[in-house]
Amino acid sequence: MKPTILTFLFTAAGITTFLFPTFSKAQQPPTSGGYTQQSVEDEEVKRIAEEAVKMKSKELQSELFLNAIHKAETQVVAGVNYRLCIETHLPSDQPMTDGVVQYIQVVVYKNISGELKITEWKEDEKGCGVNP
Repeated sequence: MKPTILTFLFTAAGITTFLFPTFSKAQQPPTSGGYTQQSVEDEEVKRIAEEAVKMKSKELQSELFLNAIHKAETQVVAGVNYRLCIETHLPSDQPMTDGVVQYIQVVVYKNISGELKITEWKEDEKGCGVNP
């Protein structure tokens, strides 16, 4: 049997596959620009969440409190985006009432100088996946 170019290609492909196995998607690093899940217990995540609530309080000219962080993700860009799902509490100005608890999806951009800016703040209708 005379070797053909097709035989050579199949043999080369088999050897290459054996020596250099392909990797599954689970083994590949996250896609550049995508969000990566972070621990809600991470100190930097906690700091960013607290700062976001302070900035929003100042904007609203009303006291707003951070009750909990339910989800945290980061995205590396020219700086870092922090996408958080947080639970906030806005106390009532009326006596004998509890105020309002809201679940908020917030994105905070931290530039390379460390300055923070809220780029998104919206109520999370699903309650951050928690039973509100």
